[in-house]
Amino acid sequence: MKNKINNTKREKLEIREKKVDIKKKKVELQKEQLNINYLLDRKQIALDEHKMQLEKVTELRMILSEITVDPERTLLGSEPFLIPLLNETERLIVTNKMMSLIKRF
Repeated sequence: MKNKINNTKREKLEIREKKVDIKKKKVELQKEQLNINYLLDRKQIALDEHKMQLEKVTELRMILSEITVDPERTLLGSEPFLIPLLNETERLIVTNKMMSLIKRF
């Protein structure tokens, strides 16, 4: 009789231990899920920042490639004489800014 009582108590204790173990594993899984979500959020932020830098570089490149007609050198009825929209100093500033953005990649 005592053996049966001891066995049932032991079984109950084992069941409680297993329940505690299961709860621990659930908590660990929740922590892992939170870590994964945190890492995914950080990667998304980094990706968004990378896209913004790429857009900035593309915009600066477009600014550098823009040209305009030089009214002083173009003759009426002839082919227009094209010049860059930015002067040399401005082009240098834009180029340096673009290079600094590219180095961040």
